[in-house]
Parts: sequence; structure tokens; C-alpha cells
Amino acid sequence: MGKKPEDIVYSPTLYDHDFKQEEIFRYIIDPESEVKSQANKYLNSDDHILEAMKYGLMHETATREALQDIIDDKTHMAHKQRDIIDAIKTTEAKTVRVTIDKDNKELTFRNDTRSMARTGSNEYYAWDIIASDRSKYKELYGHDNYGVKDIVKINYGKKEIYNREINQRNREKLSSESLKKEVCPSPSLSAEIHDANAASSALDNDFGSVRSNQER
Repeated sequence: MGKKPEDIVYSPTLYDHDFKQEEIFRYIIDPESEVKSQANKYLNSDDHILEAMKYGLMHETATREALQDIIDDKTHMAHKQRDIIDAIKTTEAKTVRVTIDKDNKELTFRNDTRSMARTGSNEYYAWDIIASDRSKYKELYGHDNYGVKDIVKINYGKKEIYNREINQRNREKLSSESLKKEVCPSPSLSAEIHDANAASSALDNDFGSVRSNQER
């Protein structure tokens, strides 16, 4: 997996601001006080800003939790796709033989490796199948694409570089072994989510304070 939950950080978008000469001088003399002053000015400039920041932090937390769920679920399609990409990258082949089981029909055909090494979709297009094998594919499946879930195995020459069942067992075994070794669980994710929730609560309180000050 390319991105980890701790890589997801919410950054509020600040409006463009042309600093006045006296503000620059104040920053040079006392940068910490001037940053606080500018932050307060920004937060008080619009009563929607704090609310937007609060929801931004909530979205960050939800995204982290969703990503962690995928990482923990060893049967998720993302892991299978990663296995396929890693397997393809171990070869310099332009084509590989792919065996799929789709609609209870099994077929082996040659497929372009460039399309299989791409991320962003769990589907592969039928037109990336080598032309001489494409007609057999269309006879069985029509113009439907095939997905990561349909791939049973991939061969490069006589070597099997991916096997759905074997790769699944290996992932589960590695996951089980890592759990056994984990004496002190890493608190990073839970701590960061706690911090995000705390920040969200703080923003809630600040938002209420700003609104009450404005109403006065």
C-alpha cells in the first residue's frame, strides 16, 4: 500500500493575504506573537471558517479509519491488486498468461503487462488482451471487462508469478505472525485519531466562542 493512515493530514486552505509593512516588522521582532495575531484575525474573519476546519478534521479522521480498515482486511481487493502489480514488476515481460474464473467459466489468455501494472482501478480492459486471444474471451464473456477478483493465476513463461489462493494464505500467515510479535501495539493511529478528535472538539469550542463574541 502506497499511503499509510498517518500520511493523511488535514491542511486548511488559507486565503491569499498581502502582508503590510508593519506586520512584517512585527513578525521579524516577535514571530510567535505575530503568527498568533494573524491566526486569530483569520479565524475571526468569517464565522464559516472554523466550521469548515472542523469538518475537514472529521473527514481526515474518517479517511484514516477507512484506510486502516482496508489495511487490516487481508481479503480486500486492494491487497490482491498490489500482489498482482508486484508480481508483474518482477518480470520484464511485455505479456503474461492470465487465467481467470469469471461467471463460472475459466479461460487462459495472454495480456499486456503495462495495463496490469497500473493502479487506480480493480478492472482490466478486454482490449488489452492480445488480439489472437481476444476472440476466445469475447465468445465467453462478451465485451465485459474482467477484475482483480476474477484472476486465478498469472504465468510468465513456465513460471507462476501469482496465485490467488497461495497469495491469500501468505498474507493471512504474515498478518498472524505480526500479531503474535506485537507485544506493545503501536499507538500511532489511535493517538493521531484521538488528536484529530480533540482538535475537532477544540474547534467546536472556538467556533462557539467566536460566534458569541460576534453576536455581542
